[in-house]
Amino acid sequence: MAVDYLPSAICYLPSAIGYLQPLASPKLRSRPDPSIIFPTHLIHTVRSHMRRLGLVLCLAILLVWTAQPVLPLSAGARSRYFAETGHNVQGFFLDFYEAHGDLDVFGHPLTEQFRNDQQLLVQFFQRAVMEYRPWNKPAYQVQLALLGDLLGHGLPRVPEPKIKVSAVKSSRYYPQTGHSVEQPFLTYFDAHGGVYIFGYPVAEPFVEDGRLVQYFQRTRMEYYPDNPSRYRIQLGLLGTAYANAIGLDPAATRSVQPLSAAKTPTPAPRAPQNTPQPVVRSAPTATPSPTPAPVPLCAASVGNRVTGIRGTQTINARVSDKTTGRGLPDVAVMLTVHFPEGNQTFNGRTNADGAAVIAFDLGVLQPGVIIVVEAGFESDSQSVCDPVNTYFMAWNSS
Repeated sequence: MAVDYLPSAICYLPSAIGYLQPLASPKLRSRPDPSIIFPTHLIHTVRSHMRRLGLVLCLAILLVWTAQPVLPLSAGARSRYFAETGHNVQGFFLDFYEAHGDLDVFGHPLTEQFRNDQQLLVQFFQRAVMEYRPWNKPAYQVQLALLGDLLGHGLPRVPEPKIKVSAVKSSRYYPQTGHSVEQPFLTYFDAHGGVYIFGYPVAEPFVEDGRLVQYFQRTRMEYYPDNPSRYRIQLGLLGTAYANAIGLDPAATRSVQPLSAAKTPTPAPRAPQNTPQPVVRSAPTATPSPTPAPVPLCAASVGNRVTGIRGTQTINARVSDKTTGRGLPDVAVMLTVHFPEGNQTFNGRTNADGAAVIAFDLGVLQPGVIIVVEAGFESDSQSVCDPVNTYFMAWNSS
């Protein structure tokens, strides 16, 4: 919208006013010198004051422009008020919010939409920052800030693993950033917009504050295995973290009133009717259905995607009921680690929460070697699910 560029255009006025020079045409040169009528020092003084006046006008308009509340784009623009934080989401931001995950992906709004110091229209949310770029194609006018990058969560690139795609079904490598999206995050990543919403991975999964997480250009995914299936993957509050990191003006987060106070019309009273009384019949006694057998869901991930050439590695395994999300205890976990000099096996067993942590020694590895780990799961000597593959790379000499 042309009006978005009005402050910048106004700020060119001081230069335009102060530095206008007569055109070098014969007709203009033939006119009387203005210094004959007005002294030269008076002309310079007027020009100086006009430049200062232009600068003051520019600053005043910018202050008003940035401080003014951003109203709906048109009389018909939709808005939605979040009483939890006391802020509105409206127009194209609301369309994007509702189309790409709503509360689960973005969280509650922390501010109204406003223009930042680059005069870009933005709005802060608990889990994201939306930016409006009107010069882009319509599908890309609303974009999410690269909070994972801005907050410094990117890690060094990992070389593309020399592993057949069929060997690691729970991983996808992105050469753009040199990192892979891993399960249990890969399914959520694909189902909620992939690179378009979250950006590329900027780190491998790792344990942070006792929680398995993975950072992306725009977000942080967190794994909560004991939650119901819909809420096992949650997004970190990077929008809140970024607002704190840049020292966002507290006035921007102050609660406001709803933009639209549409009232629900009160229905007109209806005339009483002779409603026949329902016939109450006793319900037949229901036969209790047998408890369904659990459907195991198995997962395994490395504690560190990049290790030293010596030391230890940890595999975090979990077996849960796919239906209820509850952990399945006493499941045997068997690791086959494909070292360059030969395979080694390590065993463990899930605890009451369905989790098993198995550590093993690395010996001495060559920098850059990639080690594939295959995890099998058995109960009563019977396989409970397909093997899960993961990998790690030895890199530094520590």
